[in-house]
Amino acid sequence: MKKIAILLAILMLTLSLASCGLMGEKTFTKDGISITVKGFFTEQNDLNEDYNLILISPDAGVMILKETFAEFEEANLDTDMSVKEYAEIVMEGNKLTGAPTEEDGLTYFTYTAEADGTEFTYMGFCYRGTDAYWLVQIYCPTEDYETKKPEMMEWAKSVSFD
Repeated sequence: MKKIAILLAILMLTLSLASCGLMGEKTFTKDGISITVKGFFTEQNDLNEDYNLILISPDAGVMILKETFAEFEEANLDTDMSVKEYAEIVMEGNKLTGAPTEEDGLTYFTYTAEADGTEFTYMGFCYRGTDAYWLVQIYCPTEDYETKKPEMMEWAKSVSFD
């Protein structure tokens, strides 16, 4: 009887972890964009209302920003620019040095920033949708970046638009 109770406890724990996303992929969709991530991510949109979607996990984060063509037109910016040109504008506006990288069908830039005594490395992936440019920032602690980068690239490749 004791073995059955232990097996049931393990089964319940496994099912609860799977339903929370710890053991698999989960797709988040908001405002016309979807991204699939793996791990224990939760939506934390109240952290910064400037972003359309914020996902946080114990070892990584995702912040998504939609910049509509109407906003670009109001600022007298071209809405026909390439994704690389958009990335350059984002970098310039945030005083980031370097140039965007185009790799494996993705356009992105990287930078580091410190928060609460921890240095994080960010990958800013840029996209062009039907009515907006999108900035998808995926980040992790800098000490984990080299091992986490392939997974972060996969998440960026999963981005799709409605």
